[in-house]
Amino acid sequence: MDAKETLLSNLLPGARMAIGYAEKLLVGIPEELAAQRPVVNGTRIDTNHPVFIFGHLSIYPALLAELTGLPKDGVEVPEQYPGLFQIGSPCHDDPKGEIYPRLSEVSGRFLSGTRAILERLPSLDMQALNKELESPSRRERFGTVGAFALYILLAHPQVHLGQLSVWRRCMGLSAAL
Repeated sequence: MDAKETLLSNLLPGARMAIGYAEKLLVGIPEELAAQRPVVNGTRIDTNHPVFIFGHLSIYPALLAELTGLPKDGVEVPEQYPGLFQIGSPCHDDPKGEIYPRLSEVSGRFLSGTRAILERLPSLDMQALNKELESPSRRERFGTVGAFALYILLAHPQVHLGQLSVWRRCMGLSAAL
């Protein structure tokens, strides 16, 4: 098995599991609660809500397409998404649905965009994956496009899906099974 086959055989199963977990976590979330922060014992919890989580995750397939040179069709994000969902953007409580798109939109973009990237990854050559990242902060943390892709497709979604799991419990929803 060559280096690319080894990388893909280690990456793809975990990334597919993350997508499956995301789908399970989405079950039973009422659209009208999806952009609200939970209130526990009278205290509003400062946490990301599902709309913010999936909106944030939905911007990364397009970034991976850009960094790797993979086709961008099916991974595009609306113009306003980076301003709403990029790293460092605040998560606002939005009970009236005036700030953010609907959960079905952002979760659909994450799921379809991530699936598109996973389908296209085998077409990459190792040169594209071993390319040094241009962004100094990303290069310092990850080094190469391939290392960043591993993080974005495995660790990054799991961090945010863990937030979603806690949000569900705070909102009185059951565990995702």
